[in-house]
Amino acid sequence: MPRGFLCWAAWLAGTSWAGITLAQMESFSAVAAMAGGGVAAATTAVLLRRRRSAERRAPAWIGALAVALCATLLPAIDTTLLSQDASIHRAAGRWLARNGSLAIPDPTLEALDGHERLILFSGGSMSDKRTSLVRVPGGVVIPSLDQTVAYPSFSHLLSVWVALAYSVAGEAGLRWLGVLFAFTAW
Repeated sequence: MPRGFLCWAAWLAGTSWAGITLAQMESFSAVAAMAGGGVAAATTAVLLRRRRSAERRAPAWIGALAVALCATLLPAIDTTLLSQDASIHRAAGRWLARNGSLAIPDPTLEALDGHERLILFSGGSMSDKRTSLVRVPGGVVIPSLDQTVAYPSFSHLLSVWVALAYSVAGEAGLRWLGVLFAFTAW
């Protein structure tokens, strides 16, 4: 496998790991997450350098040309609102970028007593016997009936990448996530 791709994959993995860890610690920072990816990529580059003499390398300009062509010729595609789940990820990622946490305080829940919550969630997965993961319309869950903080319901790592794109380039950055993932898969 080309060394450049291995370093890129290490950066993606390191950034993902650092980002999700920081989000779970409620201290997300795009800079810190990408720095974690930088450490992973640099470590990979150093480890691969030791093997370099035994391998035949493709010219570096080929990879640079491929990246430049993709960055200039491929249009950014708005993949963020093609479904309800995508809008949940977008909202959760923007919240994470702005607040550093996946936890979303809900003042409406603070105003409800236990009986009102049971009535509100009686049609869902919540009951007086089962007290975990109340799913609220809009794709968020509440860990228990007495909680007043909601969380995105699934795929927190996607929320991390939305937060990274939003932190780096604002709304315009969100359009490039699909291209980033497609280019990496390619």
